[in-house]
Amino acid sequence: MNNTLYEKLKQLSESKQMVSLYLDGDTETFYAGYILGINEDNILFQHITPYGKYDGYILQRTSNVCRVGYDELYLKKIEKLHGFEPKKHKPITIQESNLVVSLLTAAAENDWIVSLELDKSDLDDVQGYVIKADSDNTIVKQITDEGQYDGETYFDTYDITSMECDTQKMQSIKILADVR
Repeated sequence: MNNTLYEKLKQLSESKQMVSLYLDGDTETFYAGYILGINEDNILFQHITPYGKYDGYILQRTSNVCRVGYDELYLKKIEKLHGFEPKKHKPITIQESNLVVSLLTAAAENDWIVSLELDKSDLDDVQGYVIKADSDNTIVKQITDEGQYDGETYFDTYDITSMECDTQKMQSIKILADVR
């Protein structure tokens, strides 16, 4: 990522403006929402669906961002729809220096399910409830797509390359897990 794009992302984060984020050279698919925090390693994002619905939080490596859109008619439509949405993003405590731990901590405190990609695998390597997280290690109680307990896993926090938290998919898994 070039320095100019990084500075623009920081500016958009500070202005609390809705943006579209495109990742890894994919110019057809994007996330719409608000940047909560950004540093040289990661970007933390409040995600909103095309229909203005709450869709949790997304964390990506900053270097994965290849394009950002703002002040677009499509984003204004989503923002208007989101104004009518009763479910809003909860405020979370952000440590700009460690956005990964900030989101993992919020997930643990709010009992949200997370989906984690490790080491740029392009897979959902770990999915479940965060038991413990700090800048060194993370422990997750794994939950399957069907809501079943699937053991616990322990790994280096630094290995997390992307994360989804409390998205619509994660909310449906939580419902299935809670009724077991």
